[in-house]
Amino acid sequence: MNFEQGAGIVEARVATEKSDEISSCAILAPQKFYQRHSIPQSAAASCVSLSDKQILDDAVVASAGLPFALVQVVNLEALRSAKPDITAFEYCNEHYGYPKEPICIMIYYCSESGVVHARMPGPLAGIYEDPATGSAAASLAGLLASRDRRSYALLKYEIAQDV
Repeated sequence: MNFEQGAGIVEARVATEKSDEISSCAILAPQKFYQRHSIPQSAAASCVSLSDKQILDDAVVASAGLPFALVQVVNLEALRSAKPDITAFEYCNEHYGYPKEPICIMIYYCSESGVVHARMPGPLAGIYEDPATGSAAASLAGLLASRDRRSYALLKYEIAQDV
C-alpha cells in the first residue's frame, strides 16, 4: 500500500501468516534520514516546561520526511512531567523553525531495558500531543541508529509512546 502524505509517498508493507492473518506491518519513511541543526538545551527544555538539568543535551532537529526536534530527557519522570509551553514553542519556531513546518518536539528516554519511551507535542501544528507519531518515530530511529556503532542489521528499538 502507498499513502500520499505531506512528506511524500509512504509505503506500508503488510505480512501475513499462512492463515492469511496479518502478522506485521512496516512503514517505510518517505525520505532518507538527515540531521538539520540543533536547538539549544535551554530553549528545548522551555518548550516542554522542564529544567536544563532534565534534558541531556541540545535538541537535534532531524527528518525522515518531516522535521522534528528530538530531545532526550534524563528519566521517565521528566518525560511524564513534560508539558508544552506555547510561548517557548513560538520562540523556537521563530528562531529555529521553518516557514512551512511548525516546530514539533519528540521528547524521549532510553530505558535500560532497551525500550525508548517517547511523547510528541506539536501545539503550533494544532497537535497538543500525538499518541501515534510515525514520522517522529522514523526521525528518532534514524538518530538512534546514527549514534549506535553496531551493524544496522543488529539494531532493534522498541518505541513506546507514553501519553
